[in-house]
Amino acid sequence: MVDNLKNIIISLIEKKTEGGYWDFKRCWHVNKANLLHDIICMANNIENKDAYIIIGVTNSSEITDISNDKNRRNTAHLINFLRTKQFVGQFRPIVRVECLLIENKNIDVIVVKNTTNTPYVLEEDFSDSTKSSEVDSSVGSKNKTEVVKQGNVYSRIQDTNTPKDKTADYDKVEKLWRKRFYLDASPFEKLSIYLKDTGGWEMNSYENEWYYKYSNELFLIKDVWNVKTDKTNTIWDYIGIYRPWSKNNIEIIWQNVVIKTFEVLTNNKYSAIMPYCKSLQLDNNLNEYLYWYYVKDSYNELLQRLLERENSNIKNPLEPIQFDFYKENVIYFESKNEKNEFETYLYNNWSNLINEFHKQQDNQHIDSEIFQQDFKCIKFFPKIFRYWKGK
Repeated sequence: MVDNLKNIIISLIEKKTEGGYWDFKRCWHVNKANLLHDIICMANNIENKDAYIIIGVTNSSEITDISNDKNRRNTAHLINFLRTKQFVGQFRPIVRVECLLIENKNIDVIVVKNTTNTPYVLEEDFSDSTKSSEVDSSVGSKNKTEVVKQGNVYSRIQDTNTPKDKTADYDKVEKLWRKRFYLDASPFEKLSIYLKDTGGWEMNSYENEWYYKYSNELFLIKDVWNVKTDKTNTIWDYIGIYRPWSKNNIEIIWQNVVIKTFEVLTNNKYSAIMPYCKSLQLDNNLNEYLYWYYVKDSYNELLQRLLERENSNIKNPLEPIQFDFYKENVIYFESKNEKNEFETYLYNNWSNLINEFHKQQDNQHIDSEIFQQDFKCIKFFPKIFRYWKGK
């Protein structure tokens, strides 16, 4: 994750200009009102992206080390700072601080997450006074008060923040409200958002379909029973209590149009969205090693959550056992970055891991050599992942 962020920040610095979702600061803010104003503007950026306040970079893109900055803050400081501010609806920007080493100099990046809780607006004014001498040693110690206004909608247009005594233009404010209610989101973007709300889906058992009850558009998840069941032998036939597994389809329907189709594993007792399958060549013998996985918040993983909810409603004491049999053979990644890091670990350590792999027992007495290999894989890689993640 940090390496990916570092690449993003380096590319932004190389642009030698600020933009609609990134800002350069030579040092940390002295005045807390200025800090709050910058965070709100970034949280309300209209680029629909995570935003970055890059501290330790001048307006001319020169990198300066901020290791000894007395005003330096970390993630906990910023979270506590925002928690004490009164925001409309109690929606607060989500932030974290990452320290990066670039050109052998330490810089900090305030990452402001892109959310749909826009616009972020204060319920009451927040002010802070700063002695001018703290900012510029060449002047006296006259106090200067900065005020972030309640009710003002602050945003960022190109490389400029909305002034503290102003509010953003009407069209920008409208865009932020439209973002909150997903009015400009594509059907696929809406689907991702709705699937995260598993409690918002209702089952219509007569039609074998789920519908999302909070949308004025017709979103359906429908079992397609008329698809010819796949009787082809697969590795899943050797996994779990109830056998054999077969394959079916479900369709995502928006406004009576099928926009996506997913394969489903089912054994008439339990159903699961077919996980992704990755093939690795970890040695020089051209052997194919497979593992099956979900990535958090991918369509497959979100749909699997919904199916798990439905399976948990079945009053059968064996169902939780069956679910455990399935889940222990599939890897659940938090992100694509975690998946890439795990695969790097496998490649770098396979000479040691291969001995453990060959010790994996085939307790199903499988005749097919291909499925013998796959069975070892499906048992081995999730176990190694849990070990790796535990470390």
